[in-house]
Amino acid sequence: MPVSGFLSSIADKAQNAINQTPLAGHIPGTTPATDPSPSHTSSQGGHRSFTLETLQYQIRSLGQQYTSTSPLQRIITLEKGVALDFDALARDGKSQSKELYTWGQDEEPDLKDVTDRLAFLNFVQGSLSAALAVGLDGARSPLKALRAAEGAIAPKRNIRAGLRNQIGRLEHNQEKGGERRLAELREQLSRAERNDEQLEKEIELLKRKAIRESEQKKWAAIREYGEKLVLVSQAAIPIIGALPTLPPNSANPYAGADVTATARVSLQHALDNYRLGEVALHLETGGDLSRSDTRSFGESHASELSCLHPGLSVTPPIPEAVEKGPAVTPSMGDTGVPDSLEELYETGTRQE
Repeated sequence: MPVSGFLSSIADKAQNAINQTPLAGHIPGTTPATDPSPSHTSSQGGHRSFTLETLQYQIRSLGQQYTSTSPLQRIITLEKGVALDFDALARDGKSQSKELYTWGQDEEPDLKDVTDRLAFLNFVQGSLSAALAVGLDGARSPLKALRAAEGAIAPKRNIRAGLRNQIGRLEHNQEKGGERRLAELREQLSRAERNDEQLEKEIELLKRKAIRESEQKKWAAIREYGEKLVLVSQAAIPIIGALPTLPPNSANPYAGADVTATARVSLQHALDNYRLGEVALHLETGGDLSRSDTRSFGESHASELSCLHPGLSVTPPIPEAVEKGPAVTPSMGDTGVPDSLEELYETGTRQE
């Protein structure tokens, strides 16, 4: 068995083994053998475990390093890697939204409200990344169809290549009496080329169709993702702006709740009614702030938050920046505590 096939079989067997055990019910994205219903799998976020799918991708990529994989297959495999990267971004974005929301719940009213709304934005960003991952994965379908078509015609191409090799050897050796055999091989090659001519023409048409359709799907998904992100980024501006510099008190209470609620309901309305090319977020001032889509993120997405469990991240750590000079150390008092927490904060932001 070729190395790539052997490695792929390992990944497939691992997936099947997990699905046949009770463990499948505890891994997001897997489908237990006892419950194959579509409703169950959709509620779990997909048919397959992200971790196992990533493992399969890595194994197949490794296998391609040891085999003469076609350029088309490498394109399909690498595009799968891009889709998995956005899926990882989605998972991390949603997990970060939960942590931000949880942290803000124990803070003062201003921080609690603003972090709740920002957590919603981060969750939306994660959802958009997940949708893009699905779109990018689907954009590979035309290329897979082309791969299947080329696979179907491969035996005929191999026959013709074998005939050419035999003709080349006879022409090179120039053996006595080989003219008759050479003429027979040339006739066989000519007949094979005539028989396969229409199929080769169809392949040329399919190449252009596959590239056109695949790239159209990919860039349409990327454009929608980008335009919706623009809407999300605009909603962040008034929400962040509602956070006061100084902590609120009884004389000056927090007054940004209506601003953040308006930003959220405006964003939700824009996403629900999204049309291609509309990237301006219109804040619905004077709207009904008692609507359900102005609720706390913890209320409106309680079920989603409960499904986000902490665990080992599949996202590699960000490498630390190379120091370009000595670190700036804030001045310390006799107690060893920085004279200014603001100075310590600014030092930390410069070092990031």
